[in-house]
Amino acid sequence: MKKSDFDKELDRAIEVASRERARLLALPGVAGVGAGPQRRKGKLTGHAAVTVIVRKKLSLAELEGAAIDPLPDQIDGIAVDIEELGKPVENAALRDAQRQAIAAKEAVVGQWLAQPNVTGMGVG
Repeated sequence: MKKSDFDKELDRAIEVASRERARLLALPGVAGVGAGPQRRKGKLTGHAAVTVIVRKKLSLAELEGAAIDPLPDQIDGIAVDIEELGKPVENAALRDAQRQAIAAKEAVVGQWLAQPNVTGMGVG
């Protein structure tokens, strides 16, 4: 099976994230490093990125005031996404899929719960 351009880019992002993980984790406020789809303002771009999870996103002024260098925009040509720990990532397609799953569950929940040995039902 031939890899798509995105898959090749993701492989490269994983390689860069793996190589840079220790260095990035040593920086102030960095809680995690990985790789995945790039997002800009909550929307998927179709490209891969190194994802850096920070405890709290800081403005440039806050970084300067704390004498912390900002994270790079990219490493070895791979974009760097910065996400705040515990903050949900918005994705319209995911929200739509969740709504559809909930609607499907609601359509059959009464029938399922009437069956012997069925005590609950959810969407996960």
